[in-house]
Amino acid sequence: MLHKLISRLTILHFVASTAVAEAPIKIGWIGPLSGNSAVLGIDSVPAAQLAIEEINARGGIGGRMIDLLVEDDQHEPTKSVLAFKKVVSEGAVAVLMVTYGGFMAVTSSKNELPAVVINPLDCNEDIAALGDRVFCVATLTESISDIIAKHIIREKRMPVSVVYDEHHPFMLKVAEGLKAHIGTKNVLAEGIDQNSFHDYRSLIQRIKGKNVHAVVFLGHDPMAQGMRVAREMGIPVPFYTVGTITSPGFQKLAGKSADGALVAFWEAPSSGELDSFMKRFSTKVGRLPILQLASIPSYDAMKILLATLSELGGEKKPIDVSSVAASLRGVEQHHGLSGNITIDEDGVTRSIREEIFEFRDGALRKLKN
Repeated sequence: MLHKLISRLTILHFVASTAVAEAPIKIGWIGPLSGNSAVLGIDSVPAAQLAIEEINARGGIGGRMIDLLVEDDQHEPTKSVLAFKKVVSEGAVAVLMVTYGGFMAVTSSKNELPAVVINPLDCNEDIAALGDRVFCVATLTESISDIIAKHIIREKRMPVSVVYDEHHPFMLKVAEGLKAHIGTKNVLAEGIDQNSFHDYRSLIQRIKGKNVHAVVFLGHDPMAQGMRVAREMGIPVPFYTVGTITSPGFQKLAGKSADGALVAFWEAPSSGELDSFMKRFSTKVGRLPILQLASIPSYDAMKILLATLSELGGEKKPIDVSSVAASLRGVEQHHGLSGNITIDEDGVTRSIREEIFEFRDGALRKLKN
């Protein structure tokens, strides 16, 4: 009887030990999957999932599968913060955060973060000033204002009007960058709350009275109304904008007024690996990515994170968040779909820069320098 009891206890101990060893490694993803900014998230999630599926197909990390905890924050920072607390409480050791305002709200805390936080959509110098566990693998925000300003100055399109969502930290940062590059005397800045603002006719009338030579629209889907009204009211000057123009919602609201818009945008360099990713993405989602800058860096960020976790080893021991962060700061020349990626010591990737494209008939075409 005692022998049988000991045998049963031994078996139970083995099963329990195996269960602990094979407990999944959890990673969070937080961003918009619904609402006006959903285009930023609906490509990022499947891209991250593809990277995870690859490593899980090879047996995971030390026999442990990777689980992705997905939370839709509808691009609202308060929901981002709540979602972050939720995924961390469920055991996430790292979190990809797409909503810029939510990312900044979480990472600006003076308390030590309980998980590594990676922004796969925005990189800028503000992020460089955050803590040791904060990273970004994405296009450089400063390159957006820089490339738009250079094009405006080269084409002698000053003065310029800049209409931006003043409640969106990313759009505000781009607008401030344009003022710095072009000069405040040459910029008519109009900050609005795009989600509640409706009087675009009065706004466009003010712009017409200033005799500007270009208009920059910085916002998500609702901002397309300003673009449409500007054309309806006879403003003939060139429009500039950002990658949110690729959103189906933006294009529906803007209509033909979006044609000819000049867009700060980014495309991944051509490669066999990119072609393979596109095929797998299309098979998984049923279409190609709408916004490469939301999908490709998300895939690369997840691949870098998973490679780091693999190097540290995840079997039979908890993940040490500090070690993960330290290893991420040592990433140099990672061969990704975005090109060769280096994460600088301050946690920022500076190699992915945007360029000027022209939008016409629903497609973007890169302009020659």
